[in-house]
Amino acid sequence: MSQSPIHEARKQPAQGAMKRSERLAAEAGLVALIGFAFGLIAPFGTDQMPMGSRMVLWILGFLLGWLLVYALTKLASHTARLLGLAPLWAYATSLPLSAVIITGAIVALRPELNEQAQDGFAFLLPQILFLAGAFFLLFYLIYSRAEKRSEAASANLASGDELTHTKGMVGAPNTKLHEQLKAGFPAIIALSVEDHYTVVHAETAREMILLPLGEAIGLLPQDQGLQTHRSWWVARGAVKRASQVKRNWQLELINGLEVPIARNRVAELKESGWLEG
Repeated sequence: MSQSPIHEARKQPAQGAMKRSERLAAEAGLVALIGFAFGLIAPFGTDQMPMGSRMVLWILGFLLGWLLVYALTKLASHTARLLGLAPLWAYATSLPLSAVIITGAIVALRPELNEQAQDGFAFLLPQILFLAGAFFLLFYLIYSRAEKRSEAASANLASGDELTHTKGMVGAPNTKLHEQLKAGFPAIIALSVEDHYTVVHAETAREMILLPLGEAIGLLPQDQGLQTHRSWWVARGAVKRASQVKRNWQLELINGLEVPIARNRVAELKESGWLEG
């Protein structure tokens, strides 16, 4: 018997759930495009440079700056976790630090800036800070919009006939973690990590929160599920099937998500009856 398009759509991850590699590639492409636009506009006195050199300067400069911010944010996130600080401190420290490094590098490569201004570093730093803040705001707005599209797609799916079934509740409903989520968020079937965020998955919805995975798991009842991987937690009853390819195991959840299982977690999952063999 063939299955309806709604049922097939349920098997797919929620719209906007890009893989990490896809997201990084999209960010790099956007940064390069903005660099191209700056190369055409030629701000900050770069209009005197040849077109080709100007394009290389802005595109490559923006890409290197983006990579620096990404790396420093990763490091700052781990430091914040070690010190027990909120993940937001990662951005609060990495953006100014990146601006200082970039400004220092520019002044070192262009010593004439110290001749044009009494202090080239002090003259340039506010401009670099402004650009860094603008990029941060741009990506924040982009990801907020993507999250809203994902929620809208999930809501549309949930209105389908096949999603109105009244089977037993699957996942963890009404937990302490729900206090961090939007009102009415369904039962949680899985948690995953995307950069500095924890992604909370329900059968027909997902939401990103700025919270370490370990803290998010701590807000769920201990008997509701298991951590299958350093980047994943799965609720009991949310597993559709388990499969093994050579030595690697993975779970397929009821909403189509594929969840990896770390090798050091296999024994625990077998003891709990999640895996056979």
